Amino acid sequence: MATDDNAVLVVGAGPSGLMMALELASRGVAVRIVEKLDQRSPYSRALVVHARSLELFQNLGIDGEFLAAGFRTIGVSVHVRARRAAQVTFADIGLTGTPFPYVLFISQAETERILEQALTTRGVHVERSVTLARFQIDNAGVDAVLTHADGTTETVRCAYLVGCDGAHSAVRHGLGFKFEGAPYEQAFVLADARIDWSLPRDGLVLSLGSPGLVAGFPFPDGTHRLIVTAPGYMENADVPLAVEEVERLVRRVTGVDIRVTAPVWLSRFRLHHRIAERYSTGRAFLVGDAAHIHSPAGGQGMNTGIQDAANLAWKLALVLQRRADGTLLESYNTERRPIGETLLKRTDRLFEAAATANRWVVALRNLLIPRIAPIVMGFRPMRRRLFRFVSQLGIHYRWSAVVVDADGGRGLRAGDRAPDAFLGRAGGAISLFEAMRGADHRLLVFGAGSFNSEIVQALPFPCRVIEIERGASSLSDSSREARERYGVGAGGAVFLVRPDGYIGVRASFATLERALHRYVEALGVVR
Repeated sequence: MATDDNAVLVVGAGPSGLMMALELASRGVAVRIVEKLDQRSPYSRALVVHARSLELFQNLGIDGEFLAAGFRTIGVSVHVRARRAAQVTFADIGLTGTPFPYVLFISQAETERILEQALTTRGVHVERSVTLARFQIDNAGVDAVLTHADGTTETVRCAYLVGCDGAHSAVRHGLGFKFEGAPYEQAFVLADARIDWSLPRDGLVLSLGSPGLVAGFPFPDGTHRLIVTAPGYMENADVPLAVEEVERLVRRVTGVDIRVTAPVWLSRFRLHHRIAERYSTGRAFLVGDAAHIHSPAGGQGMNTGIQDAANLAWKLALVLQRRADGTLLESYNTERRPIGETLLKRTDRLFEAAATANRWVVALRNLLIPRIAPIVMGFRPMRRRLFRFVSQLGIHYRWSAVVVDADGGRGLRAGDRAPDAFLGRAGGAISLFEAMRGADHRLLVFGAGSFNSEIVQALPFPCRVIEIERGASSLSDSSREARERYGVGAGGAVFLVRPDGYIGVRASFATLERALHRYVEALGVVR
């Protein structure tokens, strides 16, 4: 029996599992990651990386690799059949507070390659052709039985088990959790190929047909992903899909001619919308598709899983480092499951409206969208709100027990995402995200109020202090950009930013000590 009572076993090496292992390894946690497939899939299932995920990648120092391999876009062209109904752009919405005000199209195969490469540089290698056969949890750890490619088995003793093993999760099945939801009634075909058609090819295209839909996504190499509704096509699931059938379906929906060449991947599939009844119990956790599966509307699924991993990893690290007790881990379910449920409901409504086969709904939709969409999408606050939703920048944990708000000031609250801002320093400017990069908590101190540094030194976890407008050695905010984004008044304010980039504490100088004490208590800190 292999034993490491301080290790975490991650099952599944898709984007969520790789992110989970990477976040843990970056915090010095011993981690093993196993994957049943013998190699990474060459096919691109998910293909959108949103701003919030890119911010997490920036904190790990790997955002540059994603930007180099991806294709940026800031809008979508909406058509009713061949007629353009709306051109939705986010270029002019005045979005601030993030270095990534766009959508990045990148193959999931590339996402996995970059994450695995970063994991390897931290000394952790994916163990392939290894399957989780069964596991047993006790009060002190987990015994997991792994089956290797040659049929041999290995029993691993670990502190925690994280299931990132997809919709058919062995971890979820082993826990006996319900996976509530259903398949969508519509079937689809998918094609990754080169295309020639009269619709735009330089950005995201959505064509609503009579009935059905076609979605076209560009890849950096000039190929496209096409997703097309295909009534009755699952009955022919065993028949190889030909490009001629894809062309016929696209013509039926859009009314435009198309030529599909050099196919990389052709497939029929059915989509589901499901969510686990819980994301965790004791020493086992579900992350990504093991916990929730979404429609492709808004590209939320993979990005949600990446953020699941970021939320759980720092909490596991604190517990394993004896800086907090296991009660902190309960906040993973209480913070992340409501997010998954909300996203599932919203994307479900969007997807059903776009993909419905109900002829009355289709007729009404196709009549109204060309008339309403330009008006609604011409309203800048509406587009800003839409971008904050799809980019996941608007997610917050204000209700969480692991945040403390001890300041009645305006602006950001405890539980909100901490935004970026440009600041001055000796030798030039720096972004706040660059100053905050790393795995620790960060204390942002705005203004000239009295601040006792011994408070921070007494915290039971590492915490970096970043001072803003507090003298010659601090970062300057001459443009007041940071103050405005954080809602800091004349008296100053202090923010404790959690390792996942969310505000754990907002306090005034007068309330800081008590607020930090309450936060430490909320973590269940081991003393």
